[in-house]
Amino acid sequence: MHELGHFAGITHTPRSTRKKTTCPTRPSAPTGLTTVSPTQQALFRSPALHALRARAACYDDAVKGRVTLLLLVGCVLGVVVLGLRTAKPRAPRVEQRSGSTSGAASSFGASRRGAADQRPVAVDTTPIAVGWGSGRNQVGRRRDPESVSEGPMSFTHGKDGSLYILDQVNHRVLRRGKEGTWLAPIELGGVTAQDLRVDGQGGVAVLDRLGEKSLARYDAAGNAQGGTSLLQLGLVDPAGATGLFDDDAGRLYVEESLQGQGKRIVHAVDGGPALPGRPSRDGTQRLAAAIVSRAAGQLVVRAFDDGGKTRWESPLTVPPSLLSIVLCDTDSNGNVYIGVLHARPAGTELVDEQLDVWRLRSDGTTTGHASLAHPDSGLDQLHELSVGSEGTVWWMHAGADGEVVEAIAL
Repeated sequence: MHELGHFAGITHTPRSTRKKTTCPTRPSAPTGLTTVSPTQQALFRSPALHALRARAACYDDAVKGRVTLLLLVGCVLGVVVLGLRTAKPRAPRVEQRSGSTSGAASSFGASRRGAADQRPVAVDTTPIAVGWGSGRNQVGRRRDPESVSEGPMSFTHGKDGSLYILDQVNHRVLRRGKEGTWLAPIELGGVTAQDLRVDGQGGVAVLDRLGEKSLARYDAAGNAQGGTSLLQLGLVDPAGATGLFDDDAGRLYVEESLQGQGKRIVHAVDGGPALPGRPSRDGTQRLAAAIVSRAAGQLVVRAFDDGGKTRWESPLTVPPSLLSIVLCDTDSNGNVYIGVLHARPAGTELVDEQLDVWRLRSDGTTTGHASLAHPDSGLDQLHELSVGSEGTVWWMHAGADGEVVEAIAL
């Protein structure tokens, strides 16, 4: 009470210093009333009313009538308020909304998917071991004493959690269903494929930037569905293709790094203008990551609209020296994932190679980070990291007995 009075600007007087006054102890019935109902009689006999009336009698006779009237009104209001407080309250009405209705939220990468689609998806993150060989659950490895050895170039996950590994050494794509059963592989026509993507129906697109210089398609049963020349897609040099990317609407893109120009172009496979960055899967923005200083371990992540205007940028730092950016992708809710390799300088060599992975919200705010030791397998690999549509980051790395696919906790 003291704090409330002080806050409201009221001076609090201690009870011990208040001046005592002599007032009538019993008020008379109000004038002007010829009949009084039982309810009114009970009201006038109320001790609380008598105390208030007694205090009012201390005032000048000229204002006594007005004070009495105000006291009566106050009593009536008190009864009404008491009745409202004891009444059973109604449950508030809750408006249910789905998706994003705010233009501001949408412009910063808020997901356009409904609320039910954004609920966490249960994912089995048990590590998956894939041995060396040519069996249904094995991948090939090619050793060359005069060049870098070669293993599986890339891998990805379907929206249902199934695993696809590009086993180009054995001319095929391995498939592991979400239940853990290895399915019949998809046979490929060549050995130079380097990346792949899976659509919502289980169809596979395979990028061959060096041999056939084309994009080949296969249906879920493994049947060839034709191909497209990378030159027809507008690539200046197919060897500069850095990977395949898609969004949840099913649109497919090929990214090209323009040698000597320091920039990249994202070509739409099914037509349309080139994009200023990799598409986010929720389709709301375009992304790019670039090294600022290798020696200082600095990089920056940027998001653009379709016109190339920067929406946000987030600087990231690792201990020197930064080697390469190995991941720039999103999940279906618009979260951004960045992965880099870095190593410690030791004289003329780089040692203790590390893999760092970040998760950023669609506005560029960091929400997760992991740092792991990165063993040097000696294998040439285009993509060793993959992001599931629900947000699990998977890492495929080689060991003595084969490849291991495991989840990275962020």
